[in-house]
Order: sequence, then structure tokens, then C-alpha cells
Amino acid sequence: MAFLALAALFFSFDFAIVSIGLLINAFVSSNNQVKNLRAVVPRGTVLNVNRNDILTTGKVSTAVQALIIILTILSAYAIFNRSKTRPKFFVVLGSLLSFTSLWLLSVTIAFTAIFATKSARVSAFVGGVQLSQSIIDAQARALGVSPVYKDQSYLLHATILPWFTWLFTTVAAVALFSESCVQSTSVAKDTPTNEKQTTSVRESTSSIV
Repeated sequence: MAFLALAALFFSFDFAIVSIGLLINAFVSSNNQVKNLRAVVPRGTVLNVNRNDILTTGKVSTAVQALIIILTILSAYAIFNRSKTRPKFFVVLGSLLSFTSLWLLSVTIAFTAIFATKSARVSAFVGGVQLSQSIIDAQARALGVSPVYKDQSYLLHATILPWFTWLFTTVAAVALFSESCVQSTSVAKDTPTNEKQTTSVRESTSSIV
């Protein structure tokens, strides 16, 4: 069981690291895309691109996976030193990983739904007058850009990888709970042996006296 827990923690850690990197890359690519658009629009045009829905969800996903990285490191350390680790500590770590797993699942579902169905809300003003959506869409097509999230290649992998982080974090949490049971059973078996040894010592002492 310890091997399964370590393997799950290893993959959870790796996927979280890669996923965070992809999310950061998506943030940077998105910001660069908006800057490039503002640089090519006619002078005097005020361009607003609202991406708060996917940006906020992506930031939460990044924070949760950063927390998972910390927990996987603590869990791996506890397993490597399981002879000195109390069973209750594995329960605490398993509970924390379960919580972060459920949190990441809800965030990843939201991120995936936004990626698959929504787009950035773009508005433009010239001389204080707002341009119609049809003009904005036509100009976007002329520039070869799209406000639809699923058309952005840099968002695709950032959407997929957190699912693997969630999967292995869930497996790791279950494995830690199982490790707690194994440790508790081991302690329970050792206790009667220690008691028998103590009783034997006491009887020997009594017979000598």
C-alpha cells in the first residue's frame, strides 16, 4: 500500500507542476494576445476584453494545485518515515488531500465548461461611441483572431491536465487512509506483545524475590 501511495503522490505532484506551468503560460499568452490586439486597432479606439470568468477560475485552479503540491510532499515524507508517523497523521493528510481533490474537481469542471461553451466579451469604443458587435466580429475575423475560448490552443492543455491531477490526488488520498489502517493494525499487534513482555518481566521479578 505504501508503494501505491507513493506512486499516486508522485504522479499527482508531477501533473500539478505541469498543470500550473500550463495555466501560467495561458495567462501570459492571453495577456499578450490582448496587447497585440490593442496595438493593431485604429488609433483612438478603446478596446476592452473581459476574460474574468476563465481567468478567475484558472487562478483558483492554480492555487489549489499549489496546495496539492505541498500536501504531496508532506505525505511522501510521512510515508518514508512511517515507522515514526502516527496513524492519525495519515488520516489528517488523507482528509486534506480529499478536500483539495473535491475542490479541484469543482474548479476543473467549471473551467472545462467555460472553455467549451463561452468566449471573451469584447467591446470597443471610438470617440466615446460603442461599436456594434457585428463590426467587432468582422474586424476580429479580418485580424484572424477569435474571442471563443475553445479556439485558443494555449487553453486546451491547461484544461486537460488538471483532470489528471485530480485523479491521482484522489487515489493518493484513498491510499493514505489505507496506510493509516495498516499502521493502526500494526500498532494493535505490537501492543499485546509489549504487554506480554512486561508481564513476563514482572513475573520473573516476583519469582526472584
